[in-house]
Amino acid sequence: MALGILPYKTPNPINLLTANLSDYEGHGLRLSAQNEVSLATTKTQIPYGVVVVGASSLDGTGVGPVAASALEIVDSLGSVVQATAGTGGVVAGALVSIGGASHFVAATATPGNWNWGLALTDAAAGEQFLLRFYPTQVP
Repeated sequence: MALGILPYKTPNPINLLTANLSDYEGHGLRLSAQNEVSLATTKTQIPYGVVVVGASSLDGTGVGPVAASALEIVDSLGSVVQATAGTGGVVAGALVSIGGASHFVAATATPGNWNWGLALTDAAAGEQFLLRFYPTQVP
């Protein structure tokens, strides 16, 4: 379902993928090039947004151009989105960062790492939780 430009989404056009995002709802993304996103996999990668509705490329390979409005991403600061917890789960009220499989894990205070926001609900590994998307870099 295409939602168009809403308050949780900036008007930056994302029309290129580096991987098939069809089954990656709730996973973190980074901006890998102009108009192109890829899965975030390390705590030092700058956050771009969280997948709400995944998509594949037009040719079905997962890499390349994506159909207009096929991919929905929450990328507006302060928005609340469902995210997927990684190893160890998350606890409401704690800062979270990205884990190895683009899932969210408890944040660490390591300089240079990025915190993606605040967990608003508890979740065990692999479960969904509410995330207030507000990236900040650890000084």
